[in-house]
Amino acid sequence: MPSPRKQLKQKRRATTKAKEKRIARNGGERQDPFASVPSDNPMNEAGQVTPDLLLAAMEDSGELLELFGAMAEAHKNSQQAMCEAFLQSDPMTRLVQLWGEQDLTDFIFGCLVGYKQWRDDADEDAAVAWVESETFLQDYVAASEAIAAGH
Repeated sequence: MPSPRKQLKQKRRATTKAKEKRIARNGGERQDPFASVPSDNPMNEAGQVTPDLLLAAMEDSGELLELFGAMAEAHKNSQQAMCEAFLQSDPMTRLVQLWGEQDLTDFIFGCLVGYKQWRDDADEDAAVAWVESETFLQDYVAASEAIAAGH
């Protein structure tokens, strides 16, 4: 049986590919979810929205704080509930359509590390260790599977 981290990567890859196929099958074009507000569109010189730029823009706009608040509220129930809230959040549902696996993984990791630092006033090493912990990975995979089973 693959490790929880490998299962998580496989699940993300499968989810991304399924969504891409669904979009292609329905004839819908991929659209930049941030294009409706061009002045707030966090693009680099090449016209790309990167995970770091997006996280910074979300922090500046207050959207990141709102996301962390929703995650903290769900975290009162369980860590898995927090993961479900994160995976079903508006930024995640938009970004799954926009980004490939690597950028999405970078965003997820950066967001989760930032959440741990915000919630528990943890340093970066402790936050990274939490995201990479066996317990967290199991809850994250379980949340992903619960969401997939519900759709």
